[in-house]
Amino acid sequence: MKILRHLPNLLTSLNLTVGVLGIINAFVGDYTNTIFFILVAGIFDFMDGFLARQLNSDGDLGKQLDSLADMVTFGVLPAIYFYLLSVSMDNPDWINYSTVAIAVFSGIRLAIFNLDDSQAVNFRGLPTPANAILISTLGQIDLADVPGKIFVPVIIFFSCFLLVSNVKMLSLKMKTFGIKENALLYILVLTVAILVIFLGIGALPYLIPCYIFLSLVGHITSKL
Repeated sequence: MKILRHLPNLLTSLNLTVGVLGIINAFVGDYTNTIFFILVAGIFDFMDGFLARQLNSDGDLGKQLDSLADMVTFGVLPAIYFYLLSVSMDNPDWINYSTVAIAVFSGIRLAIFNLDDSQAVNFRGLPTPANAILISTLGQIDLADVPGKIFVPVIIFFSCFLLVSNVKMLSLKMKTFGIKENALLYILVLTVAILVIFLGIGALPYLIPCYIFLSLVGHITSKL
């Protein structure tokens, strides 16, 4: 049915809608909802690409809409969230405003992705959804004893660096289900499952660091 070909764009539009809702909730101080909306948007972002490939409907409109939605949800939203977190830590204005770099480098990351056909299998650089989840879930960690003047700039630096780096990152786009070819991905899934079982919602801040670590292991071993 022709109507099914529009389903990926509908999911992308929901991604954008949820991203705007996340921004609104961040400004009113409801950070729990902000994180929830980022996670939901991540599901929409995965599903729209998956369905587009299955329905062979990944046209130019979908690609443009996807980038615009991702820029809002996974670029602007985490930058705003981290700005508000930085302000709450009583950081000077120059540190607070430096959180804008998260949005800027997310935009660069999305532009690189659109122009790089080699990322059909593995990502090059940290995907913006993963970065947004990383940034937003850091607020769930007890930061009472962490100096904000050090914490915020360090996170911004590593976030921006990873977004535009040449490090190969794991992708869920598996060509086969073989254990040897997807060993690190299976380890990631198992690790996430264990963390969620034992920590529940408290596992969120540790999921993306695990993803980054295993991606770095895969990147390093591929060079050996």
